[in-house]
Amino acid sequence: MLETPDRVEFIAQHGKWFCVKKLQIKGDTPPIDIFRVLVSIRESTGRKVDEYLHRAGFDKAKLDEVVEEIAPAKRGRYTNEEVNRILMRLRGPSVAKKLGDISPVKEGRELARVYIAKQVLNRVGIRVDYDLKTVDKYLEEMEKLEYAK
Repeated sequence: MLETPDRVEFIAQHGKWFCVKKLQIKGDTPPIDIFRVLVSIRESTGRKVDEYLHRAGFDKAKLDEVVEEIAPAKRGRYTNEEVNRILMRLRGPSVAKKLGDISPVKEGRELARVYIAKQVLNRVGIRVDYDLKTVDKYLEEMEKLEYAK
């Protein structure tokens, strides 16, 4: 039996969308490199997840309307008080009612809630996912610290 090397491989293709992420893992591969490729996969697929949610029958306009009602777009940063009120609205009964209008199925309402929550949190400046830009900045700053020693 052949032993295959440790690796991360992700290949996706649908229509014109094509995504390949690969990393060969050796004994000296730093964990941060594995983390980085996994974040890269998540970033690439994350953009498509929302697109396919809409293609699966969820009305993007209705979902975005709920986001706008919960956290109206504004210039500048939201204050902590505004964020608290927005988070209360996110879990409130009016959103539950709107979710009922979006899907008659409990699981459909939960999928819609996830989309809405992600959009609302991003709007108010609360990150819910890692991003490569931050990972790369972290690596750069850590390298500076190591170099300074």
